[in-house]
Amino acid sequence: MPEFSDRANTAAMRLTAAREFFADPTLDTPLWRRPTVLAALLSALSGVLLIAMGDGLNNDATLYLVSADVFRLQGWEAAENIYHRPFYPASIGMLSGLLGISATAGAYVINLLLMALLGYAFVALVRELGGKGNAQWVAAFIIVSYPALCAYRDYIIRDFGYWAFSLLALVQLIRLHQGIRLSGLLLWLALSLLATLLRPEAAIPMLVTPISLLFNRSLSLKDRALACLKIYSLLAACLLMALLGEPVVEVDPVGTLLQNTLKEYTGFVQQLGHNLGLMKANLTEHVLSHYSREFANLGVFLLLLGILVAKTLKAFSAPIILIGLFVSRRRLLHLPRHAAYRTTLLVVTVVVAVFFAQTQFLQTRYLILITLLLLVPLCIGLGQLLSSPLNMTISRNGRLFLIGMAVILVFDSQLSFGYRDHHIPPAIEWLKSNTPEGSWIYANEQQLAYLSGGDFYMPHLQKAKEHMAEESVEVLSGYDFLAVQIKKRDKKLAKYVAALPQNFKPLLKISNSRGDQIVIIQVQGGREVRQGKDWDDIRAAAFANPNP
Repeated sequence: MPEFSDRANTAAMRLTAAREFFADPTLDTPLWRRPTVLAALLSALSGVLLIAMGDGLNNDATLYLVSADVFRLQGWEAAENIYHRPFYPASIGMLSGLLGISATAGAYVINLLLMALLGYAFVALVRELGGKGNAQWVAAFIIVSYPALCAYRDYIIRDFGYWAFSLLALVQLIRLHQGIRLSGLLLWLALSLLATLLRPEAAIPMLVTPISLLFNRSLSLKDRALACLKIYSLLAACLLMALLGEPVVEVDPVGTLLQNTLKEYTGFVQQLGHNLGLMKANLTEHVLSHYSREFANLGVFLLLLGILVAKTLKAFSAPIILIGLFVSRRRLLHLPRHAAYRTTLLVVTVVVAVFFAQTQFLQTRYLILITLLLLVPLCIGLGQLLSSPLNMTISRNGRLFLIGMAVILVFDSQLSFGYRDHHIPPAIEWLKSNTPEGSWIYANEQQLAYLSGGDFYMPHLQKAKEHMAEESVEVLSGYDFLAVQIKKRDKKLAKYVAALPQNFKPLLKISNSRGDQIVIIQVQGGREVRQGKDWDDIRAAAFANPNP
């Protein structure tokens, strides 16, 4: 009986921890009237609409899908040879195999689930940081209509999981500030590891943000130190198990990932000083006069900072910036004072800033997590403004302004006014219908080869994206068909394609309204070339497309 009682108590504690994590003050209200649930459902619905309106796959998608197919057929190690961080592709492969659907459909299902989880996580974070009812409804609206986020809803990328699990880990860390329990620690660690498996930079907040417990003024200094010791002891034990697990188990994704991440970021930081030195030298030699060269270091810093700030403002979008200015005029725009929130915001910002300083390359999606964290005070401030009695202080023009900005956000997030790649789907359909099964298809737009069911050697397609005009004719001669997308202004590639030998026979040209075109070419004698000894290694490592 005592043993049974202990088990029952343990089970009850675990159930209580789960209920606390997903706790919602509006549990007595219907599901559709809860901000967290509404944000999750509408995020997924927005994703469905944008996926349905999309023209094809993003650049990274084919790599994930090929890795997913390889995982489903050959296992983890084979998938790792295609993509060195195969957790996301492996998840796609497992789900698609379980449901009996294509890897593409499986990827969209996973992403829709992660979009829903991200919607929930964002509203939950606003609630944890003091956002009341109206603030949570504002958060639900923002996460569904945030243009920078919606621009990626039809993409097959691992970032949705990274953003969702990072925010959920922060929510759990905030709750750990209220009291350290083993169940809460394990939940925080699991969420942090999931974020790390999707994007390795999540390991840095996982290792650093527990320091925020030392700044928890509601605890005595002794209790802060003890809480920090507990969380780092568990973290050290789990990381040690992961790092030493590879010799014991056949597959150790966490340990391998952490080892590779440590090596990668160590080299990354070491290279940073060299790159900044080159920037300083170029600025000194080619831009600054003799009288201003002593300010070269300051110039490099201000230049990078200015670009980072400009890109961040662009990621927010004009309507959100204007709403933020409207709220700040009422002095309601303040960063939450919680130590876990501020520490996470600082760490994530430093990680992105160091990456940008080293590479001078920064896509909008690399800034999404920072902007989501910075949108929290906007949601809280606007929620306070819309609450009584402050709601009565908003003028008629102010209300019209907020309504107008909300309408613009909705349209901006759900509609695209740029050029569309309408020529890609018909090109894929033509290849499906007119190429024999088992044909090798070379394409500088990878989805043309993958979605049409063609076989290929992945390194060839990866090189073709940027450097097809530099590819040798001998490589192209080993394929049965070429599907070449030529951008309107890419004269170099157009000239290269026009100069191909006579055994490359053009079959079809399809263009979009911008003037880009896809040229489909049949290669005569490709099968015979592939049977040569020079192609032995390529044939052995080629991707045999399982998609019809």
